[in-house]
Amino acid sequence: MSHDSQGKEGVVNMSGLSLDTSLLWTAQEIFLYPNQENLAEQKNNIQKLLDWVIGEGLRLDNTDVWKEALVSGTYNLEQLEVDFTALFINSFPTARAHPFAGWYEGEAIIFGPSDNKVRQFYSRYGVSYDANNQIPADHIMVELEFLARMAEEYERTGEILYYTAMQEMMAGYFENWVFKFLHNMETYAETSYYKSLASILVCLLTKLRKELKGVA
Repeated sequence: MSHDSQGKEGVVNMSGLSLDTSLLWTAQEIFLYPNQENLAEQKNNIQKLLDWVIGEGLRLDNTDVWKEALVSGTYNLEQLEVDFTALFINSFPTARAHPFAGWYEGEAIIFGPSDNKVRQFYSRYGVSYDANNQIPADHIMVELEFLARMAEEYERTGEILYYTAMQEMMAGYFENWVFKFLHNMETYAETSYYKSLASILVCLLTKLRKELKGVA
């Protein structure tokens, strides 16, 4: 995903989102396949999200279990790999938590109409997505990346264009499916890691949605 500047379209007199936008990048990286090479970074990511939960005064099921596992180092990579595969890639009769929007719009295959629709939306804001990319444009990781990029640009420039992009992404695309996806993720995950992540991301994205709607 690459971004071309579209020039100023008005500046918002705001200091930015109160939500730490780096958390959106953290959330995006959580959906990388877990392996020995990235496990340490994944551990840092979940710690960052857990710290945010504590800072927000939230109390969620399973977070204490995983926090204890982080401190003690007792995590099982093989279990995470199996859970990741069953949730997001393949299980019988189908993946348990499909990570792309089209599934929730009745599309049984990836790279369908939803993928094309989201690509066109990205292009309106100067963001191009490689047509040869093996991950569909309506995948959870790609949509989170778009939100993170727009949030960064908004904080850097204060230009209303980027705030509008986040609003349109959330209201017109993201919230239509992501909470259903996270519900499935929490329901069907077999590890406390992915159950906890689903709960945390519901809180994180609910907060972002409220901010973008101007709800205190």
